[in-house]
Amino acid sequence: MLRLKSILIIFYCLAVSFAAFGAGSSSCAEAFARLTSLIDSNRFETQRGIEEYIELFPDSFLVELAKLNKHQHWIDAGSGEGCASLDFFQRSIDPERILAQAKASWFRGRVIHFDPGLLRQGLHLINTSSAREKPKVTAVTYHMEKKAKVSPEVEYKVGKFFEDISTSEFKPADLITDLFGVMSYSPQIDVVLKQYHDILKLQGKAYIYAGDFVDIPTYSGLFKKQTIGERGWFSNFALSQVKRRDGSQISLIDWISSLPGFEASLEERVLTQPPAQGVQSGRVLRKTLILKKTNLETKIPRLRLVESDDQKPPLRVFEEIDPFN
Repeated sequence: MLRLKSILIIFYCLAVSFAAFGAGSSSCAEAFARLTSLIDSNRFETQRGIEEYIELFPDSFLVELAKLNKHQHWIDAGSGEGCASLDFFQRSIDPERILAQAKASWFRGRVIHFDPGLLRQGLHLINTSSAREKPKVTAVTYHMEKKAKVSPEVEYKVGKFFEDISTSEFKPADLITDLFGVMSYSPQIDVVLKQYHDILKLQGKAYIYAGDFVDIPTYSGLFKKQTIGERGWFSNFALSQVKRRDGSQISLIDWISSLPGFEASLEERVLTQPPAQGVQSGRVLRKTLILKKTNLETKIPRLRLVESDDQKPPLRVFEEIDPFN
């Protein structure tokens, strides 16, 4: 299937490039081949449990998840082995354990900042709800190794790229999560975004993990002052670019945030490095792009991938092409 998809996309690139006087066909084909090879290798973290979702996403994620009821629907796009979905139904999640692990210790200097009240309240609602009271859950993954863990409460969609799954196969969703998932790796994010818009109910939200922004790069180490890089994004998703038809170039996040039909916002989880000996505390803002569907209609410009590397997630460059999706 991967080879067939690669061949079809290469032909697509060639056709588009021919229409544009032959520009960029080699770049498009090579970028797609590199990226699909990376995805097919499946050398990713696939065992993320619900605690990691709570840690990496902002506080509002748990609020949104906890308030979902049996008439609603959560789609986890790029779910790996579906661990978070299984935890949601099969485990009691301890807020005190999460808060204890968030504190600095002798072997882990950083502090993860939570709102303890929201954490306890949200997990209480989840832990005390029966499986029948919880929302429908769909876990989407390209590879799944441990099929023995499949749960009757979770619907799995395995073996296809998200953009190859017809939207008619999904029930309308109130919440979509994308944690190092489809949006971090897809060579066709315009198609994915159109599908997210089509699948979401009005006022439904997609949580797309954007990565770390280094806000204060200097912190105190065990024996001396250390740095954690320069101020700015430490995230290939956030550093990826889109070349617009008018010749300008903007960040992928800014491009997504400008799309009609969504209300976009960036929320964050704060991580700090405690200060010592007068050295300023380091601070990292762990950001998530949240897209709320505000209109039933949208027009998303078509994109083609022109550059990609083999990092995880990859650094990508797209360019706009006509017509709209």
